[in-house]
Amino acid sequence: MALQEPKFTKSDCQKIISAKLGNENFALVDFKEKPFGKIRGFLGDHSTLTITTKSNGTGEEHKFFVKSLPRVASQRNFVLEVNGFFKEQGFFTKFCDLVKEHSISSLLDNTIPTCYLIKDDKFVFEDLSTKNYTTLPSRECLSLDCVKSALTSLAKLHATGLILEEKTSCKLNEKLAKELAEAFYSDVESVRTSMEAYKTGANAIIDLSHEPTMKISSGWLKQKVSEVLDLQKLYVTPSRRFRNTICHGDVWTGNFMFKMEQKSKNCVLVDFQACRYGPPAQDVMAFLHLTTNRDFRDKHREEVLGFYYKELDASLDKFGLKNLITREEFDESCRFYKRYAMVQAVLLFQIVVMSEEVARELFANQDKVLSVFFKEKYDFITEVCQKDQIFRKMNFEAIAELREFFEGQITVEEHKFFVKLLPRVASQPNFVLGVNGFFKEEWFFTKFCDLVKEHSISSLLDSTIPTCYLIKDDKFVFEDFLDCVKSALTNLAKLHATGLILEEKTSCKLNEKLAKELAEAFYSDVESVRTSMEAYKTGANAIIDLSHEPTMKISSGWLKQKVSEVLDLQKLYVTPSRRFRNTICHGDVWTGNFMFKMEQKSKNCVLVDFQACRYGPPAQDVMAFLHLTTNRDFRDKHQEEVLGFYCKELDASLDKFGLKNLITREEFDESCRFYKRYAMVQAVLLFQIVVMSEEVARELFANQDKVLSVFFKEKYNFITEVCRKDPIFRKMNFEAIAELREFFEGQM
Repeated sequence: MALQEPKFTKSDCQKIISAKLGNENFALVDFKEKPFGKIRGFLGDHSTLTITTKSNGTGEEHKFFVKSLPRVASQRNFVLEVNGFFKEQGFFTKFCDLVKEHSISSLLDNTIPTCYLIKDDKFVFEDLSTKNYTTLPSRECLSLDCVKSALTSLAKLHATGLILEEKTSCKLNEKLAKELAEAFYSDVESVRTSMEAYKTGANAIIDLSHEPTMKISSGWLKQKVSEVLDLQKLYVTPSRRFRNTICHGDVWTGNFMFKMEQKSKNCVLVDFQACRYGPPAQDVMAFLHLTTNRDFRDKHREEVLGFYYKELDASLDKFGLKNLITREEFDESCRFYKRYAMVQAVLLFQIVVMSEEVARELFANQDKVLSVFFKEKYDFITEVCQKDQIFRKMNFEAIAELREFFEGQITVEEHKFFVKLLPRVASQPNFVLGVNGFFKEEWFFTKFCDLVKEHSISSLLDSTIPTCYLIKDDKFVFEDFLDCVKSALTNLAKLHATGLILEEKTSCKLNEKLAKELAEAFYSDVESVRTSMEAYKTGANAIIDLSHEPTMKISSGWLKQKVSEVLDLQKLYVTPSRRFRNTICHGDVWTGNFMFKMEQKSKNCVLVDFQACRYGPPAQDVMAFLHLTTNRDFRDKHQEEVLGFYCKELDASLDKFGLKNLITREEFDESCRFYKRYAMVQAVLLFQIVVMSEEVARELFANQDKVLSVFFKEKYNFITEVCRKDPIFRKMNFEAIAELREFFEGQM
């Protein structure tokens, strides 16, 4: 059953008229609300409110456009769940108030409608139809004049956000965080189910439009479309590459109202339920793909993009901000957001280009609305395509353009991302959460990187750490990279130098500014760390027993006792040093946390996984890295060379910021000698896990009970078993314990 339409009160109508006239010199005679006979949109109900007043003996009729939450339950729940009503309310209150406060309102005159009242679940706007504004059919391509008129209004909206940021020295998504939070690609349940339904609709269009002569199969295209639909959420996050501003976010034809005058056309933007923070090109490219056809874009794209840029720059120039976004940056961003725009068309055309007849029939049946929007669209899309030529043509063209994009540019334009999630095996996420590992890595890629950027040190981390595009719930999404020692040391030097420079610039120690974020994780005093350490001791005992020879100087029992003691003392090595200069350290420098680009003449390396980052001397990372990634023969031959290389790289990075010799070579060498035992013990610990073969690891992680036992109870039997069947694992673990044994023998 439809929800009962709430009524306007006399007091409401007096407020509306007072807001419109700017005075209270009127008497209220009558008011009535009449629902629209035509479907105006899909995420709201619409009506006309007519208020009759009398002033100085003269009667006057005032018409207003009313937008309400949808009466259809599934649509209403969707709007509420994605905060659509709240976002639009925030736009017409907080954002517009900021615009007015900073004297930028002139840009939005005749660009957005006047809002007279926001009440409960309703907005009351000026009725633009009384000024001869109209919406144009979404099933027809906009004319060139209309496209330019709409782009002018988009440019003014985008410019308003940019100017506001320049005037306030504050990013809009910080000042209006909730209002500009993503709606249509958020992680709420209704969005997830809606997206799955859109995928079934896309599958129907792919099947119906597929021809045997096409280069790629329908099955491959379905899989690809499903992938890019999931990746749309990455495109709608604020960009780290391009300048962001307020964007409309839902730029289909129905959200533009045009005043079709003889010599000129003016356009007003309506419906701000999807407003977000992103680069202007996101709106511009989506608008072109949702309101024009391919012939139009092939003929006019360069012209209209140039027109938009001139309009944007002209609006910015009025406030002394010409070239705030360069033409080159804008063109590059348009190329980047082209795929986003094509995918938007594949999505939205499933709904917004329905005929009035089909839409009315659909929305008359709440169960069918629920099914089509949130369960399965395949049969519905198939049925509509068979009886509606225009709907079929527009959806076929949208999928065809995306298909050709994949055919022609897949090797160039395919966007791959590396996703890191909390472990699925129950004992592992409990450990990561217990030591705050996910929190620490999230901090590194947000707070620390923001501080680095704020103090203009970002250049040191270019190609040193991966770009993180999204942090959400229990996952990180990074750029996708694919070994060495000097390349890795160069980037460790840059990371260490970044922290040192930041301290010099801020006159504040990092572990004071970021106490929780740099707190120790892997040697903390939480229960999972204590039980894990006891399990590692049993693993070390197995390696000692298996590798012991009667001719050795020290007994296996003495060595076990000594190893147990030094494992307990590792926590002292990872506390900030009082003797050596500290900085941010990676903290988990085994081979798997370095990714190498193996080019013919040079190698580049990127550091990944910052769950163990801590505050300590650079030598802590450097010595551990050498013992975890190289063998003893390498270190005997090259250790002095690579330590000297690291020191030069560190000093060169510091010198770029006028801080040469901040850490002297003598201090660095002394700290390396001090952290040698720490590094040897790290190898004894970590080699029990990180040098397992793929086959052994897969077998282990397929058994949750075994994982729990091996990581947190007892490793002796597991290590014994693996050493017997894997010669590489045995050799590396035997060498690690042998080096530590010889260290102890030398100190006796």
